Amino acid sequence: MSENVFITPNKPGSRAVRRTAQLSSTPAATGTKSPSALHIPATPYLAKLGYGTGVNVYLYNRSPKAGRVMSPWAVKRVNKRHEKSEYADRLEKEAAILRTLNHPNIIGFRGFTKTVEDGPKNLVMEDGNQSLGDLIEMRKENVDLPFPAQNIEKVTSGVCSALDYLHTEKLIMHADIKSANILIKNDFETVKMCDFGVTVKVDKSGKQLPGEQYIGTDAWSPIEVILKEAVTTKADIFAFGLVIFETLALHSPHIDKLGGGEEPLDDSMSESFDDSFDDAAFQEALGTRPALPDTLDLDNSYKKVLEIFFGATIVEKPESRPSAKQILEILEREDTGDDSIMCVNIIDGDADDSMDQSSYMEESSCATIDISDSANESSVLICESPPAV
Repeated sequence: MSENVFITPNKPGSRAVRRTAQLSSTPAATGTKSPSALHIPATPYLAKLGYGTGVNVYLYNRSPKAGRVMSPWAVKRVNKRHEKSEYADRLEKEAAILRTLNHPNIIGFRGFTKTVEDGPKNLVMEDGNQSLGDLIEMRKENVDLPFPAQNIEKVTSGVCSALDYLHTEKLIMHADIKSANILIKNDFETVKMCDFGVTVKVDKSGKQLPGEQYIGTDAWSPIEVILKEAVTTKADIFAFGLVIFETLALHSPHIDKLGGGEEPLDDSMSESFDDSFDDAAFQEALGTRPALPDTLDLDNSYKKVLEIFFGATIVEKPESRPSAKQILEILEREDTGDDSIMCVNIIDGDADDSMDQSSYMEESSCATIDISDSANESSVLICESPPAV
């Protein structure tokens, strides 16, 4: 969610009537309380948190009640011009799904209704604080270094715990996993998934049910979605693998394929800047694993993170990607605990062996992971170099 928060205060002396939205009692999932009525102020009295296609998201700071401090809520509201569109239908679908979910890593449902006088639809949820996407943008601007491995592992644990619940208990795919749909509280202490408007029903084997459509977002979609082939819950796994990529590269998948370089300093340069975008290269890259930046310098603490990233983003054989439960098992595996430097090198399968790697591998502990696909025959060599004496 955007950091650009605004509040429209009531003008001094204004006699404007404060319109509210009243939400009917709609029971949430077992274990959560749903009040008999919720009152949501009109848009001018809410702080804007962010926006999506056809909707805006607002923060509602509730007034204290009987001396108790009330936690804030997030209100997702359909834009007025989209009240009769598919985006309104998606919000209603999201509310119907969210009220059935009860998991610590999924945003909590609070209510759903229209405002009075046929106003816009409102989905009311617990406040998730900041999106991972926002944190990635801020980190890029401030330090331009990958997130610490422990923070990436916290995100992985939270998201994959939620995915295991969705895939095995609720039999649905999230179908739009990306950093913007992962919420972070209190320095990665709490991780929650949000935005369930395009979920896909699956059978017990994880296959998409007939009539269901995977929409998602192109840059995070796996090859089977791009090619309109059979889709399973492993599509969610691929998309999450690209979230890991975001936490390391600090930018969206494949955005580098668009070219364009730095934004223009003035309008006189804008035309040449627009012409430099290469949409064809971007489209061709969709569904593939993006290359990690050459500048990455990761220590051994990232070993599990990289193992999960490469496994989750296998292209040609979706069934070979780990399940959410298997990813959790990787995280729980006992760590070796050494402080050696880890080198990550991509080896092209058709390249000449001009560099003799045998001597390096004798001095280091190395493992090779096959990451070949139809476009590239290659593998990743992960080595733990002995620390300097």
